[in-house]
Amino acid sequence: MIIKNINIKNFRSHSNTDISFKQGITTIIGENGSGKSSIFEAMNYALFAPRRIKLSDAIKRGTDFFSISFEFEINGKRYKVIRGRGKKNINYLYENDKPYSENNDEVNNKIKEILNMDDEVFSNAIYIKQGDISSLIQITPAERKKLIGKLLGIERYEQVWDKLKTPLKNMELDLKKIEGELIQKEDINTNINNLKENMEKNSKILKELQDKFNHAVELRDRKEKLLKKWEKKEIENNNLQNNLKELKYGVETSENNIKILISDLGAINTHNNILNSNYLNYSKYKEIENKLKKLANELLQYKKYYDKFNELNGEMKGLEKTIKEIDKKLIDKNPKNKSNSEIEQEINDINKELNKLDDILNKLKDLELLNKELTKIENSKKELNKNKENYLKYLELSKKSKELNNKLMELSGIKEKENDLKQQIKSTEYKIKQLKQDLKDFNNIDIEINKEKEIKTKYEDIVNKIDLLKEKIAQNNAEINQTKDAIEKLKGTTEDKCPVCQSNIDGLKKQELLKQYNQLIEERKQKSNKLQIKYNKYLSEKKDIKDKLDKINNLKNKYGQLKEKNNNLIEEENKLIKLNNDLNVIGKDLEEYNKIIENIKTKENKLKELEQYYKKYEYCENFLKDSNEQELVDNKNKLLDIIGNNTNKSILNTKKELNNKVGELNELLNLIRNKEQNMKKLNVVNKEIDNLKDKVATNSQLEIEKNSNEKELIKYKDGYNQYNDSYAVLKNYADKYAVSIEEIRNKVNELLKKENNNLNNLNNEIQNIKLSIEKLQYNIEEFEDIKKDYNKINNKVNEINEDIIKLDTTIKNENKLLSEFENKLKQLEKLESKKEQLNNAIHNLANIREAVFSKNGFQQYLRQKYIPIIQRHTNEVFNEFELPYSHIEIKNDYDITVDDNPVKTLSGGEQIAVALAIRIGIAKAVCSDLNCIILDEPTAFLDENRRHNLLRVFRNIKSLSQIFVISHHSELEQVANNTITVEKNMGNSIIRSS
Repeated sequence: MIIKNINIKNFRSHSNTDISFKQGITTIIGENGSGKSSIFEAMNYALFAPRRIKLSDAIKRGTDFFSISFEFEINGKRYKVIRGRGKKNINYLYENDKPYSENNDEVNNKIKEILNMDDEVFSNAIYIKQGDISSLIQITPAERKKLIGKLLGIERYEQVWDKLKTPLKNMELDLKKIEGELIQKEDINTNINNLKENMEKNSKILKELQDKFNHAVELRDRKEKLLKKWEKKEIENNNLQNNLKELKYGVETSENNIKILISDLGAINTHNNILNSNYLNYSKYKEIENKLKKLANELLQYKKYYDKFNELNGEMKGLEKTIKEIDKKLIDKNPKNKSNSEIEQEINDINKELNKLDDILNKLKDLELLNKELTKIENSKKELNKNKENYLKYLELSKKSKELNNKLMELSGIKEKENDLKQQIKSTEYKIKQLKQDLKDFNNIDIEINKEKEIKTKYEDIVNKIDLLKEKIAQNNAEINQTKDAIEKLKGTTEDKCPVCQSNIDGLKKQELLKQYNQLIEERKQKSNKLQIKYNKYLSEKKDIKDKLDKINNLKNKYGQLKEKNNNLIEEENKLIKLNNDLNVIGKDLEEYNKIIENIKTKENKLKELEQYYKKYEYCENFLKDSNEQELVDNKNKLLDIIGNNTNKSILNTKKELNNKVGELNELLNLIRNKEQNMKKLNVVNKEIDNLKDKVATNSQLEIEKNSNEKELIKYKDGYNQYNDSYAVLKNYADKYAVSIEEIRNKVNELLKKENNNLNNLNNEIQNIKLSIEKLQYNIEEFEDIKKDYNKINNKVNEINEDIIKLDTTIKNENKLLSEFENKLKQLEKLESKKEQLNNAIHNLANIREAVFSKNGFQQYLRQKYIPIIQRHTNEVFNEFELPYSHIEIKNDYDITVDDNPVKTLSGGEQIAVALAIRIGIAKAVCSDLNCIILDEPTAFLDENRRHNLLRVFRNIKSLSQIFVISHHSELEQVANNTITVEKNMGNSIIRSS
């Protein structure tokens, strides 16, 4: 395959990248993360569209679609594949500019067919990742075998071998399940026969019950006709009795209504008389009541003036009292009768004096701070002299400790090596422990497997015994059937000849023969039972032996795995010995390393002891450097000049006296101002009182008139109340009878007449109903006897019907169960066929698994086939490198020799050349049309010398038309025919070709 061109849009960090590739060595140079490897990831996606790549990771941030167009040439044909993902999916493949495939699966399959490789082979063989070249030499032969198997795709066979274990196990479990189900076949046959017998018996019983049921129903129908006739009589009797009750209730109601009407008529006449006698008192009361309402409205209007007048009088008295109290205080506090302005001026003068005193107080505080600072300077000088010796000691120790740490750094590689060896030892010991744990049953399994031959012999022996017993049981059963036939024939014959031998027999002889035949059948049945017991015993033994053989087969699979683990255990134990030897070799260097550490610890402990003195000295030194003692002394003298003889105490006392004086003056000023305000309020109140005097007089006159009318009203109150009470009673009666008060008496008389007529009619109807009841001749005792007879026969019918339903349900359930048993029997017959198929499938799958997918099967064949091919291609490439060697050999154990010498004896650069030749050899073996290879950071983890050797090797490769080298080392440009530089700007990969 020759790579021609790639166009990438919105894939990873590439917005719009277009690159044409030439033959020869192409280096792709750029910093880590610039987007170099993304170019070949895009190639891989264009070819195989692998599902492992998440769409969200592939699409450039801020876009919703990416596309890749990739052109390559193989076997003289030019191909172009286009992939797009995101808002829509695109899959196109062109051959020589003509459409070849147009959907994802079809394109994938055609690419695999054209290249003769899949995604995994391309990713592992053609695309060689960082560090993969050198690792091929450095790993163990066992790891190399695994790696080459992966590159060749052989590991898939091992994966399939592992995966086939599960279906095989599942099939074996299914087989055991089927065998377990088939055991129940004989029981099902027995159950079917028993069910058929029961169903026949139950059908006979059901017929008898149905006859009984029909007879009972006929009798019940006759009883039911009689019962219905009496039920009709009962209904008619009940209706008459109910009507009689209703009429009696109507008589009672009518009589009560007459009593109520007579009572109401008497009350109405009484209250009409009261109403007429109290009419004049009622009218006079209403007249006075209206006058009082009018007076109340007028008083309500004047009440607010009266209330306000009283409120203002109270306020006036309060103000006059307050003014008198203030005048009394002013005589004591202002004997000189000072004005407001004189008092205010005196307060201002005192406040100025207080401000001066506050300023001196602040200066005293400043003086205190200066004195503290000067004291601190003096103490720092003393502390500096005190800690100087320990400070110098600390500096000396610190210098020595640094020298020791530098030496420790030189030896740190030894410690790292020791830690690495210890870690490897720990890891190896853990592996050995795990392997021993896994191998604890290894010897026991070996012993069990060796028993297989002996157990197989036992199995064959028991199978032969079972077959022999089957024949004996069949023969014995045939003899029983023959004897039974002879008995039937003998019983059925009327002649004096034996139906078997045709000899003459009489009645006695016939009875004797029947007795002998029956005895013979009994003996053979006993024999059959004994043979059956023995047969069942052999079947059980056969199953136990078969289980043992199955267990051994399972152990064989496990044994193969454990044997490989045993080999791994030997390798790990040898590795542990070597690691311990290496650890002993570096012991002397470690002694010196540990001594230095101990010395450093001692000095560090001493440094910790001296650290406090060092810090104190350093702090004092810095403090004194930052302090200006002379400036502080000058400032102190200036403050003393301002303060003079004043002290905090004297100033505070003076301030207290002045503040008290200010308080007294403010209090006097407030009293004067308060008196002025109260005088103003008093004048306003007096004016308002004068304005309200006329309205208050009118209010008093109205109150007198109101009291006079209230006394007059009391005279007429009793007559008014009696009139109202009687009127209310008559109003209730008027509402009750739905008429006016004037019409009540006539209405009640009319209702009383109607109710008397109704009472006479009801009494007549009662007499008629009593005559109808006598004529009906209904007797409840006789009716109860008829009901009992009917219920008795009806219960009997129901009981028989329940028995029929139960028995019918039983027969239906038996039918259903019989159908289930017969269906189960058919299923078991199918299972017998499935059992045979499953046995064959297990046998065939196990054979395929071992022959095709096991390590010693097709895997071994592929390795044996490919190793010579890899070796041939490897040596063809290796000979191009112009090294002083002629032949690389890959041994059967996957060890590598060069001219019969171990590869480890070669120099570092030569080892890299061998590794590169093998990697190219593997790629050519996998892909016969290989013309290109991609190396991602091939110089990673290589020192400068090895990098130069690898560059020289690249120049000498002639068997490949294209070599792509991805690297961040610009020195690789020396060997390149073409150089592509990749840079990242604002998150976008930019390409420059040269």
